[in-house]
Amino acid sequence: MLRGRPVTPGTLGTTRPLHSIGGELCRPAPLAALAVLALNDHVLKGAGLLPGALTGKLSDFAGLFLFPVLLFVLLRGCTSSSRQRLAWASAGLTALGFAGVKLHPETNALVSATWGPMLLDPTDLVALPMVALAACWLRREPPAASRPARLLAVMATSLACGATSRPQVHRAYPEWRLETLGARQLGCARIEPWISKSGKEGFGLSIMARKAQAGDCRVEVVSAEAQIDGAGFAAERTAPLELGHDDRFLYVPFVFDNQAQWNAGKRTGTLTVALRFNGQVTETLRVSMRHVFDAPHRHEGGRAPIEPARPPLVMAEPDAGGGP
Repeated sequence: MLRGRPVTPGTLGTTRPLHSIGGELCRPAPLAALAVLALNDHVLKGAGLLPGALTGKLSDFAGLFLFPVLLFVLLRGCTSSSRQRLAWASAGLTALGFAGVKLHPETNALVSATWGPMLLDPTDLVALPMVALAACWLRREPPAASRPARLLAVMATSLACGATSRPQVHRAYPEWRLETLGARQLGCARIEPWISKSGKEGFGLSIMARKAQAGDCRVEVVSAEAQIDGAGFAAERTAPLELGHDDRFLYVPFVFDNQAQWNAGKRTGTLTVALRFNGQVTETLRVSMRHVFDAPHRHEGGRAPIEPARPPLVMAEPDAGGGP
């Protein structure tokens, strides 16, 4: 009678060496990718040491090599697929997910809500060849590594791939600011003006208003002009606003070539706004303003909070001329 070799429990249907699962992450290539990813996300980004375009792509290249390796390790413990097939499956899933995040708005929104903000940027797909490189690299069985080393490598890689970057550092741009702030009473209303938006194509004036006396109070902007070192820029018309005892908001946009004003060295101006109340009483608001540039960078966490009802502060990217 022919007698086969005894079957060891746990080995049927699989050829994976259990003692080496996770050993892939202990090898020099993924360890180097892990170091680059962690250093770039938590030190280099926003520090000004390297161009933003470079730091933005470094994480993509490192992550697209490292993530398929991590996925391979996680899947290998629960499947009997061949090493080569699993390597290419891990690479394919990574590529598919990355492309979805960078190209599909709904996928991007879903991932960003759970994983942290991720840009919808098709140019990041330039890093996709790294998943193929990872698949080819994974075809070789790793040398033996101790269990603590493999566990530590899996944990560190999981944290690096799952953790978001440190708070981003936003560049501060030139912006118009009113020199005299604070609430004041005009006509039947109590108002408070501030410049809530400043960029290359002009600025926006927000006016918070509420009724300050009994009876009806309706406010409208009759005219609005910004005088900047002798040049006048009129605002676009806005709809009248019925006021109550709660805060309500007028937004007055001034559209002009603000970039040219900055590059020409024009830093001061006067804002004049004529407001009509209940269709009869006209009051004039006149405020000095300055075009300022405080600091090269500022942290997102250090920005003053903006009331939800106010138009958000928006800064436009300057061109090589260094304008707002």
